[in-house]
This record gives sequence, C-alpha cells and structure tokens, in this order.
Amino acid sequence: MLRFQESLPKLPVPTLEETAERYLKSVEPIITPKEFENTKAVVQGFIKPGGIGQALQKNLVARREDPNVKNWMIDWWNSAAYLGYRDPVVPYVSYFYSYRDDKRYKNPAKRAAAITTAALEFRTQVVTGNLEPEYMRKAPICMDSYKYMFNMCRIPEKPADYPKNYNYDQNKHIVVARKNRFFKVLHEVDGRQLTTGELEHQFNRVYELANSEKVPAVGALTTENRDTWTDVGFSHLPEN
Repeated sequence: MLRFQESLPKLPVPTLEETAERYLKSVEPIITPKEFENTKAVVQGFIKPGGIGQALQKNLVARREDPNVKNWMIDWWNSAAYLGYRDPVVPYVSYFYSYRDDKRYKNPAKRAAAITTAALEFRTQVVTGNLEPEYMRKAPICMDSYKYMFNMCRIPEKPADYPKNYNYDQNKHIVVARKNRFFKVLHEVDGRQLTTGELEHQFNRVYELANSEKVPAVGALTTENRDTWTDVGFSHLPEN
C-alpha cells in the first residue's frame, strides 16, 4: 500500500501569481464590483516585487524543500479545514455512505452483517498494508491518509479538535448505534473474525436490546458546533 510513498513527488507550491489569480476568482462572485476592484488593488500590492507576498512565497518554497517536511501544507490543512473548523462535523465536514437497495438482503441485520464483513475485509488490507495503491492518470497517489480510516476518532476540544488512534491489535470491535444507544460489538474473538452469520446474530441482539429501554439522544450533540460539543464535557470523560 505504501510502497510508492518515498518516491512520490512533493506537493508543489503554486506561484504567487497563480495564487492571487485563484483568490480573485473565488471572491468575485460574493462581493460587489466596487469591492472587487478594491480587492484587486490590494492583491496587486501584495504580490508586487519586494512586497510581503514575495517574502511569504519564499518561505513557502523553503518549507517545501525542507527534507524534514513531507507535505508543506498538511498541518495547516488539517487544522483549518478539519480539526480547527468549528461547524458541526455532520454534514459540513464528514461524508457518509448510502447503499443501493439489495433484494438479497431485505432483513436489516442480515444486510448490516454483509456490509460489515466487506468492510472488515477491506480493513484487513489496510492494517496489513496489502491494499494496492491507487492511481490517478496512471501514476500512484499518496496512500498515507488511509491510516486515519480505521481505529481513529476525532476528540472535541478547544480551540481545535485532535485525532486519537487506537491500537489495531487491542481493539477488535465496532460501535453500533440504534435508537440512541451505542453497542460495542466484537468482530474478532480469540484471533478469529466472526462470520457473517455470527455478525448477523449480534445485530439481531442489538435490535432486541435497543428496544428494551429509552435513553437520551446523546448522539444528537455530534450535530452541534464543535465548541458546544466540547463544553458538554464528554471529551473529558475517562477512557475505557
């Protein structure tokens, strides 16, 4: 999965002129013509020879060329676009999957078991590093982000959230949500992955337990602003 990582080219730094052009293109639809003319004047002053833009561009290029920096933008991108972004994660940041109706799996527990089995097979490829690299225009692309796909969560905190990774070998379960209740369902026991039939049995048990008691809709708080979610205090609960 990661066999091309060291040979991949570094993320390029756009020229200062390219960045200025893209910026103007992005703001033009949302400001008045007069504001746009003022903005263009400011941008021209920013990128002029000897201006502050030239100095900042020089620093960016130096950061890219630093042998200790694999991606000059990654830390800023993760902070500004994800961890430091305070709007609700759903639907502003996180994507979700939906599935076409499958006539072979009308029973929800059976269908969930089939999807889980497939996801676990994919997870095994990621964990072992046996997943084949992806390509774009016949060239391999970076696969480093796959390490965030499993056994990773985002902890709410101010002023920015932070990611937490859980050891693959010590955590052999999935979390199942049903009627505001959350269940820890093992997917591996004594080194053996549960079969699809065994997973189906577990999901049926979740259905039974979820219907037995009404509980507060705590999960709804994840749709709140990240600072609100942090203030609730769940990020400070002791970890089990």
